[in-house]
Amino acid sequence: MQTRRDIVRTMVAALALPALPISAANAITHVAQPELGCGEEFPWFGAHYPDARCIDGYLWDLDAYDDGMLTSGGEDPCPYCNAGEFLAWKKDAIEEAGWIAFTDGETPMDNPYLTGSRFPHMTDQFQRMWSEGYRAAAVDPMAIEDRREALQKSAA
Repeated sequence: MQTRRDIVRTMVAALALPALPISAANAITHVAQPELGCGEEFPWFGAHYPDARCIDGYLWDLDAYDDGMLTSGGEDPCPYCNAGEFLAWKKDAIEEAGWIAFTDGETPMDNPYLTGSRFPHMTDQFQRMWSEGYRAAAVDPMAIEDRREALQKSAA
């Protein structure tokens, strides 16, 4: 519970804030966003060695190099410094994988992200997305019929 003194201090601080120079006021109230472009290099475009580099939050193919410039990439968000956009970009594909797993007769324990993922800091989100696709298929009559057919074929 706030005391009267705390409330008065808060009110005085709020009144004093506009009197500060604009940059000082912004420094007090503004939360800095992380910089895009972490410079990470890792395998992404199909190689077993680091073939992608993050530049300005997007991945560029290090194998596509011509006249001193990278010529391919820039569409895939970086999973490290641009994680929010990366998750939004991967969401449909992961949910679809969960949907297909249901129609193929797999169980919820067959979620491939239960054992981890290539990006450990996103494993929980990947698990949730896959499960959402699986649950959505579990209430769709067409997906249920596809699952029955798949289970009948595997039993035969």
